[in-house]
Amino acid sequence: MLYQTFALKRYWLPLVAGDQAELYPWEGDIYESLDNGRPTEEKHVFASHNIKIGGELDTTFTLIRQGLDGTRLMKEDVAMKPSREQGDPNAETSQHVLSVADDGNKSSPPELVNRCHVNILMRSGYSLTEACSIPEYLKVFKDIAGDHRDAYKLLFLHRDVSAGNLLIFEHKSGETFGRLIDYDHAKKATKKATKHRLIDRAPSKQRLVRMLLEDKKKDVDDDVISNALTWIKDTAAASLYIVATVNGLVKPATSPLSKAALGWDHGDDETKEWPDFDDRLARPNERTGTLPYMSGEVIAHECLFILPGESEARKFVHEAIHDMESLFWVLIHTCITRKGPGIDQKRAEDLKSTDSLRETVVKYFDAPREGTLEDSKRDLLLRPSTFTTSILNHFHPRYDCLKDLAQKWLDILILGYKYRGDEFYNIHSHIVRILEEARVTAEQEEMNSDELLRIKKELRDKREGRKENLLNTFKEPAAINQDAVAHKQT
Repeated sequence: MLYQTFALKRYWLPLVAGDQAELYPWEGDIYESLDNGRPTEEKHVFASHNIKIGGELDTTFTLIRQGLDGTRLMKEDVAMKPSREQGDPNAETSQHVLSVADDGNKSSPPELVNRCHVNILMRSGYSLTEACSIPEYLKVFKDIAGDHRDAYKLLFLHRDVSAGNLLIFEHKSGETFGRLIDYDHAKKATKKATKHRLIDRAPSKQRLVRMLLEDKKKDVDDDVISNALTWIKDTAAASLYIVATVNGLVKPATSPLSKAALGWDHGDDETKEWPDFDDRLARPNERTGTLPYMSGEVIAHECLFILPGESEARKFVHEAIHDMESLFWVLIHTCITRKGPGIDQKRAEDLKSTDSLRETVVKYFDAPREGTLEDSKRDLLLRPSTFTTSILNHFHPRYDCLKDLAQKWLDILILGYKYRGDEFYNIHSHIVRILEEARVTAEQEEMNSDELLRIKKELRDKREGRKENLLNTFKEPAAINQDAVAHKQT
């Protein structure tokens, strides 16, 4: 008999009102928007609702505290707990969501928040560690980036992209796809913006940029110059942006270089409007995410680069590019801590015997203090030349084929942060593009079919065993004993 497994997510949702309610919508409402028009098989959830007892909402203030007053205790600054992966060889790092809201008053704890009991029922997916091949792994990543883009177009920003929130699902046909889950820390914009897109592309400015590029011996199409001036008003800064893009992402094969060669030709995928979070600022010092995968800017709660033509860094706002950096760190963690796709692939012996590998994992993921992670990720963005020695050299040989992808991904992130041009506002299109390019290349170099079939069988057996264990928990004790007796007799 074919069984389907489901996950019931039950938790206490903070009840907020006014602007905060709009800024932080309930996860169930987000899924309803995302699933509108989707086939049942592809929906994120099957049902979501508030829990009621005797017709009354089950909340902490009414049914539990029943008017009892109180204050929260101050939380001490302590080192992070060891991650679950230390006791589970197939688990991803799982230092939990860090959500810090500081109103600036250190002498008193924050006020108590009323919470409502809620249920969300969804299909049970598989961990990223259960991808059976590198092409499948990359396809799942591509799907997840697309899932994030779909939510972003509906004005939702996830803000907690981490290994635990990225799952693999199967269609009835057996084809797998990736899905981003857990939007309980998402925020929503109330309007879209196009104001970031500058329209000052006068012929005189284009000629000046052309002259600056010729001085640097860079030959590009007029469309490239026009696109750069779409984002950056200052001509000198626009020319630097083009040079940085050419140097970082393109191995010139033809001259002049086109928009497509620079990754700027997005076709129908081009983003023309963006969720405007400029007036939806979180409370001071509020950071949200799973710490090992959080963007350096999110941990620091500041922009690391001063934009061309501006005298100081802009006020920090959590944007889509920060979530795409989190996805980048999930990829990096896989490549340096695992031996390949499939179960039981953690590099346990390497992590014990190789000091430099273990130090790298601690430096970028498992440091006991968030300040260490902030410094490490900040330094990588500001000094990307260290990427090879600090990270790429620690990739397991099985993942050497992803080094080029990782380098391109980092280059795109830095261009986005440093110039706030095409890579910032069309970040999803850039990441989807390089993931698809890497998937095609990996598919051509993939392992032999016998090895792939072996991994698939191991994963299938593991999943079926997991389902049987779940089913046994619902059996009567007598039935379980009878099954055991029958098994022993056979």
